[in-house]
Amino acid sequence: MAVGVGMKIRLASLICGIAALVACCFPTFASAEQTLDTRITSSPPNLSRSDTAVFTFESRINEGKWRGCAYDLDLEIIVCQTEFECSLDGEPWTPCRPAVTVQGLSDGYHVFAVRAEDDGATDATPATRLFRVRQTGEECYRALEALDSAERLVEHARYALAIQIEKIEKLKRSVQTAVGRDLVRAQERLREQRVRWRKAREQLRDAGSALELAQVQRGAACSG
Repeated sequence: MAVGVGMKIRLASLICGIAALVACCFPTFASAEQTLDTRITSSPPNLSRSDTAVFTFESRINEGKWRGCAYDLDLEIIVCQTEFECSLDGEPWTPCRPAVTVQGLSDGYHVFAVRAEDDGATDATPATRLFRVRQTGEECYRALEALDSAERLVEHARYALAIQIEKIEKLKRSVQTAVGRDLVRAQERLREQRVRWRKAREQLRDAGSALELAQVQRGAACSG
């Protein structure tokens, strides 16, 4: 019985030694998971007057080079680095290739999405493009563009005013701690900053008035 136990122990040690040798000299490598990225390279403008939209896009594999599709002269076929799937306004994914042309778009906002697919792997973060279709007359289209510009002007004026207010608060703290010549300079800068703040406030007021006018003009030009 004692001999049998000893043989089992030696046999187990031998097996462990072989296993260690295999692990050392013949390591196994886990296959790296493939990552895909997709980006849209051309698309309609934010505000489009056409019911047709064209999209081009490309992909990359594992942080490699961005590539789309190209015609192979030797094979006489179009070759893509990866396959692609497209979706419009949340519809099911369907195979597609650049350039994709979407027709019959209705007025309103639309979302185009595309993702790369290769060897069973799919881009987990598809590229998307939000755009608006407005098929209107020239007068309405101009009014919409003017409204967009007025809205951007208001946002810019609000940001500029906020910056001026922040600078005034900093200068106030400087005046409270400064002495002598530094106090005189800090007070002078504070006065100058308050002048800039008043100008920024006037610009915001003017931008708000322009926005109200643009809204009225949009309503008159695009009604009906």
